Amino acid sequence: MVPWRMRRGQLSVVLRALREGRAGWLARQSWKYMRLKAALRRGQTAPVCGPLMGALIITNRCNLRCAMCDLYERIEKPELSADQWRRVIDEMAAIGTSGIGISGGEALLHPQCNEFIARIRGHGLPATLNTNALLLADQGRAEAVVKADPTNVNISIDGATAATHDKIRGREGALEMALQGMRNLAAEARRAGSGMTITAVTVVNRQNKGEVADIARLAAANGAQQIGFMPSHNVDLAHQRCVVAADPEMVGISKAVFAAIDQVPEIRLENSTDYVRDFDLAYAGKEFPLPCNAGHTSLMVDSGGRVYPCWTYFEIGRAIPGANINQGGGLREIWQSAEYAAMRAETARCRMCYWNCQAELNYLVRG
Repeated sequence: MVPWRMRRGQLSVVLRALREGRAGWLARQSWKYMRLKAALRRGQTAPVCGPLMGALIITNRCNLRCAMCDLYERIEKPELSADQWRRVIDEMAAIGTSGIGISGGEALLHPQCNEFIARIRGHGLPATLNTNALLLADQGRAEAVVKADPTNVNISIDGATAATHDKIRGREGALEMALQGMRNLAAEARRAGSGMTITAVTVVNRQNKGEVADIARLAAANGAQQIGFMPSHNVDLAHQRCVVAADPEMVGISKAVFAAIDQVPEIRLENSTDYVRDFDLAYAGKEFPLPCNAGHTSLMVDSGGRVYPCWTYFEIGRAIPGANINQGGGLREIWQSAEYAAMRAETARCRMCYWNCQAELNYLVRG
């Protein structure tokens, strides 16, 4: 059973699993999907299966100073050890997590990043690396990533020109380094016969809204097979809010994104059409149109060991009460705890964000 609302990125995972002969894994995901839909209809707060998405924020350290991010200012002391991260990965696999993403900060600044990717893949799970790709401008680092065998690598490209991208990302030369990293990764993937996908990811805002088609064209020319977009969010820690600020100048960006993909047929849109269509709702100041299922579909661990139901709650520091890997907590117990059940009920009422990973899971399971 393949849900018709599946985004291209999810579909590429399905196709790779078929090529690798993992039909049993696909059957288990279909069964999980059906159980989740039934549980959500009942308003159930106890888990019926493992999460669809696991996310590891392995470090907040970063080599950029992006305009929309302050994670580099939230350095954990201490970060989880490599052994603790290995245990987190093993426990995520044990509770039936469908796939795991590795992020930062800049994830490749962590010395064991590639080892963690390989460990996820060793469990037979899809693994996504999220990176700004600056370090991949070094050919040896690109080779090491491909050897680790991620299913997908997301690379941030926020402008078609250095003037735009570098300003948003806070570092001169960032665009050329990211593109070199993308080229290195694509070349090594071809040489190794890897089935890895490279996805450009663009946060759309006033600065780059007129460059959307050119960004897609640039990404395709430098090795990306697909491109995903998301609206820019404002994080308000004081009021625990993470929202897309209403901006009449950005209403209509959905049409621009669809037109860009039509103009650049050599790259495919990674997002679902539902998600891109609703960018205009976001910039019109409207709440997300579906109930959120983050508490059932997601499980995130940050570099300090705290556990969250979604990326937005991580951004605002809204962790599961009492859930901390650094204090000896086990993921199975946390996932099945009363505290996580209460968070499932809370997130089901939340409509604050249009964050891509969680929004797409909402369309998939709630649609």
